[in-house]
Amino acid sequence: KLDLAGFPELWFDSYDDLKAPYPWALQRKFEADSENWLRHIAAVTRVVTEPNEVIAAPEGSAKAFIVNVGDRAAGETWAEAWQRRVTKLPGVCGYLRHKILEQVGAPGTGIPELQLPVAGVAEVSFATEQALAKSAGELAGKGADAGNVALYIVEDYRLV
Repeated sequence: KLDLAGFPELWFDSYDDLKAPYPWALQRKFEADSENWLRHIAAVTRVVTEPNEVIAAPEGSAKAFIVNVGDRAAGETWAEAWQRRVTKLPGVCGYLRHKILEQVGAPGTGIPELQLPVAGVAEVSFATEQALAKSAGELAGKGADAGNVALYIVEDYRLV
């Protein structure tokens, strides 16, 4: 069973923007915030993805974030099969599939890197929280996915 405590999600306009250096004061603020958030965590991994909106989710929908752990080479097969299966669930109104670009430790912190290969990442939105709750067992993984999938119920906060 996966024992992942959670994750923050940061969005950039492009991969180049992610790699661009920040002004020193801003970068130090990000690093201090990461260290405060991570200080009780034994290890961390950072997964950089490129999102692909398959089904646009309406504002205010109930969202689940799914992380599949395993061989990244098998990740594309997992993502395709997962998408076909999950988008048929009752109440699904949005689907965002992530292409993994890289996976690294948390730069700028003293936290050790978590050695946990991520094979796939997806976000599924439901029309209601009740529809999401009814499908949680299916989202948490069955068969080959059992024990390799971490499921998070997400509440978005946008900071600008």
